[in-house]
Amino acid sequence: MTDTHSLLTRRTLQTGLFESTLAIIVAVKARWQAAATRRTLAELTRDQMDDIGYPPPNRPTLEIKAGTMTNLMSMR
Repeated sequence: MTDTHSLLTRRTLQTGLFESTLAIIVAVKARWQAAATRRTLAELTRDQMDDIGYPPPNRPTLEIKAGTMTNLMSMR
């Protein structure tokens, strides 16, 4: 009975090791794919992102009123 029990325990440990190794591989692959997607999206222009239907990124923009540059150049 002890031999059978130890054999069953060993098989359970080996199966658990295989499943955990498989889970790690799947997680690493998913993380790599997410990073590749982020790198690819970072390279796209706003027009290209509109073409594929992806929302434009929330990047800071600088809005300058009309005539501001003229005023600044005249103060120079």
